Amino acid sequence: MVDLREATYMDSAGLGILLNMQDYLKKPDGEIMLINCPDAIKRVLFIAKFEKKFRIE
Repeated sequence: MVDLREATYMDSAGLGILLNMQDYLKKPDGEIMLINCPDAIKRVLFIAKFEKKFRIE
């Protein structure tokens, strides 16, 4: 579970970190939850189609 409550900005580097974390932890798609996403961050995640890789709450 990753709490993004304090995040104010997400760019391609942040998206890459999330993908690398998923690979490092060897978690299948959808097993890691991204919680408390601010609307601006949630928009970026959906534009990048991260709902297919993570559970976004």
